[in-house]
Amino acid sequence: KVVVETLLRIVSNVVRFPGEPRFRMMRVNNPVVSKMVNLYEQSLGYLTLLGFEFQTVNDEQQIVLSKGKENMAELKAGLKILKETALDLGMPKTLVDNVTGQSSKVNTMKFNPYASMVVSVGVAPKP
Repeated sequence: KVVVETLLRIVSNVVRFPGEPRFRMMRVNNPVVSKMVNLYEQSLGYLTLLGFEFQTVNDEQQIVLSKGKENMAELKAGLKILKETALDLGMPKTLVDNVTGQSSKVNTMKFNPYASMVVSVGVAPKP
């Protein structure tokens, strides 16, 4: 479950924020990535199937989704498979939705610039 949740988070961040460089690169020695690899070695293989590539930068191994090399349709299909797998593993739908940024709660409140923002009024202390 930990591996699927981590992969969900990685892929959904790239799909939701395709231009954000920090979601397109991970150090292989990053504690989260290392834990995922230790639990299931093929997890990085799944990312390479989705377009990520191994690179060495300053003697540091990284897995990177290069700008312009992403295939958004493949990433979305991979994300869908990960969601289905997470649900099949018994992960609660609310957790899957939170990880992928798809909150199931709909906020019905709309911004009203004319509404009062005062929550409470009290007597100011005397100096």
